[in-house]
Amino acid sequence: MPRIHFHPARIFVAWPCLIVTVFVASSIPQPRLNGQTDERVIVKDSREIKASEFGFNIPDGPIEEFAGKNIATTDEEGHGCVARVYVKIGDNFIVLLPDGQLVGRTADKADPTDRAFVPSTQDEIGKSIAQGQLNGFRILKTERFLFIYNTTPDFAKVTSTVMETMLTGVLAHCKAQGLEVHEPEIPLPVIMFHREEQFQAYGQKPPGVLAYYEITTNRVVLHEDSMFSSFDQKLARQDLLSTIAHEGAHQILHNIGVQQRLSRWPMWLGEGIAEYLAPTKPGLKFAWKGAGKINDLRMWELEGFLQKQFIKGFHGDTVDQTVNAGVLDSTGYASAWTLTHFLAEQRKEDFDRYMRYLSRMPPMQGMLPNREDFEKGQKPTVPGNMVHFKKFFSEDLNAFENEMVTHMAKQDFDSPFGGFPHFVCTVEIPGVSGSTKHACFYLDSNGVMEWQTAVVESLSAYDKEHARFELSQYKDRADANRYIKKWKREK
Repeated sequence: MPRIHFHPARIFVAWPCLIVTVFVASSIPQPRLNGQTDERVIVKDSREIKASEFGFNIPDGPIEEFAGKNIATTDEEGHGCVARVYVKIGDNFIVLLPDGQLVGRTADKADPTDRAFVPSTQDEIGKSIAQGQLNGFRILKTERFLFIYNTTPDFAKVTSTVMETMLTGVLAHCKAQGLEVHEPEIPLPVIMFHREEQFQAYGQKPPGVLAYYEITTNRVVLHEDSMFSSFDQKLARQDLLSTIAHEGAHQILHNIGVQQRLSRWPMWLGEGIAEYLAPTKPGLKFAWKGAGKINDLRMWELEGFLQKQFIKGFHGDTVDQTVNAGVLDSTGYASAWTLTHFLAEQRKEDFDRYMRYLSRMPPMQGMLPNREDFEKGQKPTVPGNMVHFKKFFSEDLNAFENEMVTHMAKQDFDSPFGGFPHFVCTVEIPGVSGSTKHACFYLDSNGVMEWQTAVVESLSAYDKEHARFELSQYKDRADANRYIKKWKREK
């Protein structure tokens, strides 16, 4: 699930849009234990996903839960194996191979068997992956992960430490939420390339993608190069580790029983919870901060957005757009993290209840964009997301958004760009009872100009004529902040 990546002058995003047929289910979900029942539980307002949408080589058809059954088949290398039935689709199957991959098998290639399903070992998975393009890659085994890499050894070590620490912490966090979790059944593979061109040769992705998690193969794939490399090495490492942790969070959640593989949660929560669980901290030794700690990169972007939005006011529009979104832009990812952080910290009981509700969503079901939006060339929306949001959290989006902004404005964070020069824009609007003052600071002049435009649009014709704007530049964020505070105190 590719994640947005930051650059001070540009932001990249990549998300594979999933188009599905419309099938609205209305039955009420009953308790479900991680697929260990033959009864298919339907989450209200979700839709059915066709096998073809995930690229499985089996015909589409009626979907059934078929847990607890094994078949004799072959793995992707043609070797005989026992696979576990994950989903039955018509007369055919999606099965879990011993190495953790989900693949399609037609009925003629799936013979029922009483033989046990035996997960592959780390050595077996490593040998299977480290061939072809990956021939000669080193292998690093940790307790629950398997890293296949040609990166620098230090990078591999840092990555493995972050991932293992995060898995332990995420397990504990989810247990505290009342979610039924378990250790990963199969070792979790992470494929790491030193160079971006090697990464792209393995699986072509849009420019700017540093890492992704594949639901079908159950692998995280990443590269060590960073778009920040020519800009600032520290930022390059921070952005890269943050991205890796984000994709690792997706992999972890899909393997500890929280989110069923091949299910699709609301975009805002699916991406927001990955951000919430995956903050990292820079320094001599990069490390996982802990679930719920402030994500500095997201908070930095949120700060810029809030400066403009404070001028326009908060009327619930941001929450509405974020929750309804079928795809997220850069601001949408920051907003999704903001929503998740606020709910997890300030509406914990409701948030934990919603997480437990969504954990019941079975494979081949999800909260998905309307096909009609794509056909009309419109920004994809997911109306069912808002139905859920209002049911579990709030009908009054205006009040909710203002409460959320107040909460986030109180959070301290370490700006990743704090040491860089900042532009400051001030505006003073004369009035009968005294002047009104507004100010902002941004890393680049484009942010300042957007903020100034928002201010001008909010003014009356008279105020536009008399407002006094000034633009200046300061050596770093702290210096810019000090100037603004001093300027606001002046009469």
